[in-house]
Amino acid sequence: REFAEAVQGCQVKMVVRTGDSWNTCAGARGAVPPSDEEVSLAVRHLREGFAFVGLVDRWDLSVCLFHTKFGGRCSEAEFDNMRLGSGRSEQEEAYDTSELRFGGSGSSRLGREANSEASSLS
Repeated sequence: REFAEAVQGCQVKMVVRTGDSWNTCAGARGAVPPSDEEVSLAVRHLREGFAFVGLVDRWDLSVCLFHTKFGGRCSEAEFDNMRLGSGRSEQEEAYDTSELRFGGSGSSRLGREANSEASSLS
């Protein structure tokens, strides 16, 4: 939980702040939560500045939409989970992240916007 709290708001910070990813999200500059203005700017960038936004939670759909938009054929390998984590198998249940859901980071607003954008495309 300590690490999750340290990097909360990271999505917003990565979109609107400059610098290397560690310092932007969790280093000295990362300790400062994103402001409301930064969250609004990140949402605007999401709507206007990205050619495509895929969602990990909707991976298969994101891969298909990417190919629909940019061309190319889907490869079976694109749908494989290659990042299971140490000692895990695909049959295992996902990690319990319920205690990590805390608000106020701005990333939840950015995430809702990304989900909304993805839903409008599917």
